[in-house]
Amino acid sequence: MDLKFLIPKKIVGLYFNQDFIEIAVIRKDIYNTKILKVDSRKIATQDVDVVDQNEIIRNAIDDLFVENKISRSNVVLNLPNQSVIVRVFSMPRLPEEEWGQAVRFEAQKYIPFRVDEIVADFIVLNKKDDSENMEVLFLCSKSVAISRYISILDELNISFFKINSVFLSMVKICLHGGIIDDSKPTLIMSVKKKLFSRERVRLWADMVLVYEGKPVVARDISVISSEDAIDEKFFNELFLSIKLFNSSLKSSKIEHVIFLEGGSLYKFEELFEENFFASVQKVDFQEMFNVHSIDGVSLGAAFSEIYWPDIDVNLFRDQSLKKSSPELKSFFIKGAFVSIFILIFLFVFQYFIFLKMDEVLQKKKREHNVLVIKDIDSLKKKRKKINMLERFCTQHDSKTILLHDFLKEISAIFDKDEKIWMDKVIYTIGNRMVSEMKIFGTAYTENAIEDVLLVNRYHKKIEEMRKGKNHLKYVYLYKTVRRDDPKRSLSYTSFEISISSLQKRQKR
Repeated sequence: MDLKFLIPKKIVGLYFNQDFIEIAVIRKDIYNTKILKVDSRKIATQDVDVVDQNEIIRNAIDDLFVENKISRSNVVLNLPNQSVIVRVFSMPRLPEEEWGQAVRFEAQKYIPFRVDEIVADFIVLNKKDDSENMEVLFLCSKSVAISRYISILDELNISFFKINSVFLSMVKICLHGGIIDDSKPTLIMSVKKKLFSRERVRLWADMVLVYEGKPVVARDISVISSEDAIDEKFFNELFLSIKLFNSSLKSSKIEHVIFLEGGSLYKFEELFEENFFASVQKVDFQEMFNVHSIDGVSLGAAFSEIYWPDIDVNLFRDQSLKKSSPELKSFFIKGAFVSIFILIFLFVFQYFIFLKMDEVLQKKKREHNVLVIKDIDSLKKKRKKINMLERFCTQHDSKTILLHDFLKEISAIFDKDEKIWMDKVIYTIGNRMVSEMKIFGTAYTENAIEDVLLVNRYHKKIEEMRKGKNHLKYVYLYKTVRRDDPKRSLSYTSFEISISSLQKRQKR
């Protein structure tokens, strides 16, 4: 479920041409629509080239945004009707996926430009009907004209999301004022008069016909003539347009005419009532909206997202325009900043992870170093004790060290819980002692495999020495084998020494 309607939304409407610039800000929430600001500024661009015109327009727009402290985002741009063509035509109903190319092809019959020269958008007015034909509202403008407007806004960093037409804005203004009766064919007109030269005057009108909530036809007329002849020429063009409008209604005729900013032409009311039997209503923007406005079309642009939502025609929908739009640039800039932020976050996160891992490793290393130091100290102590045994053996006058003396010395040097004398004595000094015939005795060990190695290592030498002509013949080596596990049970039981025999031999 879309809940965006619950969020208050500000929309900025912008309109500019060679004569003036107008800006409007509205706020739409769930309860109502409020006009926040409307401001305008006249400009003079008649006697300057296009580059200077753009500069004048750009500076004036920038001043309006700055002075009114208006955000440069969420902007709807209205194009002058002279730059836009609006056509409503019928064509055979087609599947929706075929509308794009088919509508553009059909529109070539109604517009004076090639399709590749325009930027266009369209909607099907009777999309939900089951009729054989579909009514298409086609809006287009020349690509060159659109590019000019977009380039001006790009340089001002104004982010807009819709390009609309004054024709449609006129309708939305009247919808906001509640002055359109859907049951009656209604013609909405905006008439303006301007001094064209010293002797000539320009009079033009923007017109759109609305019936049953849909635009039927839109047209603008312009007449340039002397002050005396301008009214007659303009009325002739106007009457031709009204006849065209009535012909498009088929079975109906215009019943209601709304003049926007056209009160100065006093003859309009009488002419319409006499010739077309239509009621005429004049609308003053300042009274209707209680704002100061030159034209009021900027309000219509701002209302584009609120009134007439089904008539959603947007020239900015064209993908070729969006490539250079400030909105897309802003999107990519924001995306780049988000990507950079994510990369920085990942880098910092990994950095702290590495620091934590390094801290753990350093802690383990310190603990290991402490253990190593302890082991080294322990080994030093043990080595010191072994050296004491070596000195005991080497300093003995006799070639023979009696077993009980050797074991007594071991007991004095080593603690009871130290097993080192069981292993280290044999491995470090045992071989030398036995080879020098200085030690006869026993060494008990818990590891049977080591016992096997010891037996294999020393048995042969001991046997050879025992069979010799020396005193080792009094040493007897006994081996026992467990019945349940003979491979692991081989061990020294003892070196039995005949103390008395040794003593007798020493006396000799």
